[in-house]
Amino acid sequence: MKLRTTRQHVAVDTEGTGLYAYLGDRPFTFQTSDENLVSEFWRAPVDPFTREVVWGNLSGPWALLRDANVVKIFHNAKHDIQASESIGVQVNGRYEDTMLMSKVLFSGTPAGLKDLGVHWLNVPKDDEEALHAAVQGARAEAKALGWKVADDSGRWGDKPEMADFWLPQVETELERYARLDPERTMLLFHLLNPMLDEDRRLRDHYELELKLLKAVIDMERRGVRCHRDQCRFEISKAKMKVHWHTNNLNTMLDASGFTLPAKSVKANAKKGLKFNPSSPEQVKSLVYDHLKFPVKLRTNSGSPSVAGKALQVMKHPIVTEVASIKLQGKAQSFFKNYLLHAVPDQITRCTDVVHPQFSQVQAATFRFSCKAPNLQQVPDAYSRYGFEALQARTVFGPRPGKIWIHADWSQIQMWIFAAESGDKNMLADLMTGSLHEATANRVFGNGRDIVAEEAAKGIRTSRTTAKMLNFGVVFCMGEETTADYLGCTRLDAKRYRDFYYKQYIRIKPFMESTISNAKRDGFVWNRYGWKLEVDRDMAYRAVNYIVQSEEAAHVKLKMIWLHEYFKAHPELDAHLVLTNHDEIVWECVEETMRPRLSIIRNELENHYGVFPEFPKLPIEFKVTRNKWSQQEKYEPRHI
Repeated sequence: MKLRTTRQHVAVDTEGTGLYAYLGDRPFTFQTSDENLVSEFWRAPVDPFTREVVWGNLSGPWALLRDANVVKIFHNAKHDIQASESIGVQVNGRYEDTMLMSKVLFSGTPAGLKDLGVHWLNVPKDDEEALHAAVQGARAEAKALGWKVADDSGRWGDKPEMADFWLPQVETELERYARLDPERTMLLFHLLNPMLDEDRRLRDHYELELKLLKAVIDMERRGVRCHRDQCRFEISKAKMKVHWHTNNLNTMLDASGFTLPAKSVKANAKKGLKFNPSSPEQVKSLVYDHLKFPVKLRTNSGSPSVAGKALQVMKHPIVTEVASIKLQGKAQSFFKNYLLHAVPDQITRCTDVVHPQFSQVQAATFRFSCKAPNLQQVPDAYSRYGFEALQARTVFGPRPGKIWIHADWSQIQMWIFAAESGDKNMLADLMTGSLHEATANRVFGNGRDIVAEEAAKGIRTSRTTAKMLNFGVVFCMGEETTADYLGCTRLDAKRYRDFYYKQYIRIKPFMESTISNAKRDGFVWNRYGWKLEVDRDMAYRAVNYIVQSEEAAHVKLKMIWLHEYFKAHPELDAHLVLTNHDEIVWECVEETMRPRLSIIRNELENHYGVFPEFPKLPIEFKVTRNKWSQQEKYEPRHI
């Protein structure tokens, strides 16, 4: 089968000794497929005791990546580009990414190469199944020989066996697997690329994501400073708290007459415990059978829940101790994970950094997600258990002599929601700069400034409830979920929502119309021309999909602008380091950055007419000078 294009296109893929180039994993295969599906395969030897890869002369097959006249086609380009850079090979010229293509076209569909091959190309996954089976057997043999195989520590990802494709016992299965992947990629490119041209909006969205990819690669390469000593201190502190809370808990349990079934007692004895807070069955026995709390929340399987949210409403000192032990165990897992991914900084040579892996398109709304480690879910202030503070941002911060500037879009989702609904009252309340206060006075004040009245008494009940209602509507929470979040009855939750909809009369019709369209079409479009697939059985999600995707579009466009602005002004020595949904963070020298912040603010707030309902999407600047946990507002007088 001959595939014709106007330029030379070559599909490229690699296999490595692991997923993370910044942790020392290296590519040991390089495979290509040309436009006629003729594949080539190269393999370098791997030292079984060190996992080191020796390529020798890189001017051979790898020269293809340096050739700017060849369009490289990847599936998950970021992974292969980082792999090639790890051995000193730069990718030049235009490249394509079939994973990005697939997600832009079909946002709700998994974009794994093998799954797409089955779905679109009718190519089975038997090569993957055969390789995995061979690797499982080879790993046992390799361990017996003392070879350095991947373990379950988390260092190698969720599937450590995939880091051991280099084992020589699987050579035949590996080559078949490796050759088929670029062939799949080439076929997908010729199938999906024309689909992008069926609607100019799809092509524009793809090109935006492709352009953003360069900024993301640079951001990950830069990395985030991680204080190893602080991580170790936090782990030690959490262990001490576990010991203290465990002693308290054991004393309380003895006094309460609590007993466990013999099976649990035996299991605990092996661990030196009287009671194991990590065991859901034992916690259920304690809180529901012994303490007689009613079951208010259940798991997806219907079992009584003992998650943090369920325990939080149980006002009892024993439950507080159990939750505190669970919380400190979770804290240890956070800091151990940060240590696992910390490596020496190649820039300063005197600090350690983590290189988090960001995904642009994994979420159905095209918001960023993050892993290894996940720096979009670093606990700040209070944990979800609500009993005790959990602060994990103490270990991250700028490099010596630098600061972080945080550009934070204030209530961006509420601005977008108000624009989409066209509700004049909500838009007016946003313009006051205090949406939640204005909502509280509208819904609960009955003409009075109830927020001020409550503040004089030292309470914030109405504002807190109004805030939950605002975000609950954006996230399409039902009455039951709203009641859980507000800590009220379902009847009260319905009454609050009815009051809310009477004050913001355009919201409910907008939501109903959007949900109806999603049920009919199975997708919606946002203002930026992004197509969002929606499960017709969960069409209520369409409202939030539109809001979150428009937030993502605005933030991504500004990340591209900042990346190019910093490149054009090297004297700033400024670099993107993080994005956290409605926030962009860059590292810089304060003295050189401060005079530019007015220019940057104007650009970041400018939506270029996408939302004619309001003049700009306001941001506030914050600064981190030492630790992320000590972030402060960066007031205009500093600019």
